[in-house]
Amino acid sequence: RRFYSSKGITLNTKIQVNSAIKGKVSHSIPPHTGFGTEEDSLVSCMGSLVLSPPRKRRGHEVILIFAAELVHNPFDRKFVIKFFGEDETLQIKEKPNHNNGFPGGIFLARGKYTKYGRKQFPSES
Repeated sequence: RRFYSSKGITLNTKIQVNSAIKGKVSHSIPPHTGFGTEEDSLVSCMGSLVLSPPRKRRGHEVILIFAAELVHNPFDRKFVIKFFGEDETLQIKEKPNHNNGFPGGIFLARGKYTKYGRKQFPSES
């Protein structure tokens, strides 16, 4: 105020601010739009857009392997389901079976998958 008055500029009256009133800002997580993963959307809402590589967790290097086949299976298709504990990803491969019309190979690529209708990162209420 002294600076402005020394330059000949008049200011309005001083505004009284009550510094004792502080409101807590609540952050809500918007719903997933379907583009990218839910983890990418969560990072873009909560912090930096620069993703860092995931840390290796000791003791979680386990790979769970299951054999599976379809219930109503006229073609005798058999699958191998792998769950990787280090990054919680899932992969499904089909075993090759000759002359059934299905060549085998990767049925579902390795990635993070959620059950339909379930949120991977539930919002806190």
